Amino acid sequence: MRFRRIWKYTYYTGFLIAFTLVAAEIILRIYNPFPMSVTGDKITLHPNTKWILENVVGPDLDKTVVVEKNSLAFRGPEPPKDLQNYLSILTIGGSTTECLIINQDKTWPTLLSNQLSIVLRKVWLNNAGLNGHSTHGHIKILQDYVVKLKPKVCIFLVGCNDIDRPDLSKSDRTIFNENQNFIISLARHSVLANVGLNYYRHQRAKQRQLTVGLTYTLKGFPQRIISESETSEILLKLKPDVVRYGERLKEIINICRTANIIPVFLTQPCLLGNSIDDMTGVDLATFPFGDVNGAVVWSEYKMYNAETIRICNDENVKVIDLANNMPKSSKYFYDAFHYNNAGCRKLCELIAPQLQAYLKEKFPAFDLK
Repeated sequence: MRFRRIWKYTYYTGFLIAFTLVAAEIILRIYNPFPMSVTGDKITLHPNTKWILENVVGPDLDKTVVVEKNSLAFRGPEPPKDLQNYLSILTIGGSTTECLIINQDKTWPTLLSNQLSIVLRKVWLNNAGLNGHSTHGHIKILQDYVVKLKPKVCIFLVGCNDIDRPDLSKSDRTIFNENQNFIISLARHSVLANVGLNYYRHQRAKQRQLTVGLTYTLKGFPQRIISESETSEILLKLKPDVVRYGERLKEIINICRTANIIPVFLTQPCLLGNSIDDMTGVDLATFPFGDVNGAVVWSEYKMYNAETIRICNDENVKVIDLANNMPKSSKYFYDAFHYNNAGCRKLCELIAPQLQAYLKEKFPAFDLK
């Protein structure tokens, strides 16, 4: 009798769970309020969308931000019908490229487009940055979308979402590690599974404070001292990941060259590091960040940025070192990684002169002089 009750309880519990999951799947297929840029390990773009962010809080940010994606699902003007006759450029990266809480006319890609148009004719530039995307995501968007579009130049701001990501292993061509291919496969076919998978990814990014739109302050935190031995141990563990990151950069370069696209790379700036913030007086080296401090975070960034520079030099690819030239000042950042309006202007100021000269050399037919 007792066994029968247990079996009955188990049966009804299983039925209820199965019914709930099936119902949720059906509802999400009819209406999904969580549009995702990744389905399993496939890039899923959402063209012709618009949303408005109200009450945005942060230093030098607009309170209302309008985010629009064109027919390509990128930020920027629609492609002209004779795109092949334009100096077509895409900026590719994560949230520091997409600039999700910056109005489009104030994002660094739009400002850069304006500066390029001063010295070059028929410039068409779109922002193909996607929040949370690493170099693996950049490879996927190149393969699935960009190669077909055939832009003349792709500008990659890389590294931020690759740091401390052992799940982006060389043996795995998905976004997760080799033990999670079942989850990836399930997410390709199930909307519910894909929502859960992307929520997990969001939480990973949130742990490293890489999500945008969160209230952020440098003040009011106790200093955190990390010994040299601890720092060395942390950085030593990252070395295999840095090597794999370099391999992904090579793959990006190879994809671009095969498609007759000229790649340009930008190193990733960071507010934290061995400096004093001129706006708050906070020591950015001892500022606590997760389980470490600003000095450790900057040391991690330097490893990935150095690998970017090394790979570009080896492959004879143009690289602009923003990381070592962007001032470490909260005047330009609204958190540890993302740029505010002033930061976007400063970034453009650092990129434009070098890029103008480089593009004039590579595409003399578009030179206005």
